[in-house]
Amino acid sequence: MTQVKDVMVRDVKVIDAGANLLVAAKTMEKNRIGSLVVVKKDEAIGIITGTDILYKAVAKELDLKKTKVEDIMRAKLITIEPEADLQEAAEAMTKYEIKKLPVIAEDGELVGIITATDLLKHSPDFADVLIHLELPPQQQRFGA
Repeated sequence: MTQVKDVMVRDVKVIDAGANLLVAAKTMEKNRIGSLVVVKKDEAIGIITGTDILYKAVAKELDLKKTKVEDIMRAKLITIEPEADLQEAAEAMTKYEIKKLPVIAEDGELVGIITATDLLKHSPDFADVLIHLELPPQQQRFGA
């Protein structure tokens, strides 16, 4: 069975928790990615997405130069181990309604990230499991 380590992206882009949101947004744009793993003292402590910046900062007219990543990041970091199988990754994404899972080794080191897109590229069979991640929340709850 294919494991997370076989599909994950190893070059994980990170940002310090104390960096401002403008730096975060520019880092995402430069790397053409939608999220950054947030670190403090080399430990993964959260994740921030472009959507987080849009809804939690831009829409609320916060100053992107003064607002820190740690002020709006998702601090409940859901992770997976490299040896987990892909089905476990898909189930975790569905359970927690997330599209990105940082991959943390047994020693606590951030070794990769796996996304819903990575799973679908590897096997379109995951579409049935992950379909609900693409729907707006109101459609998920009310079956529109």
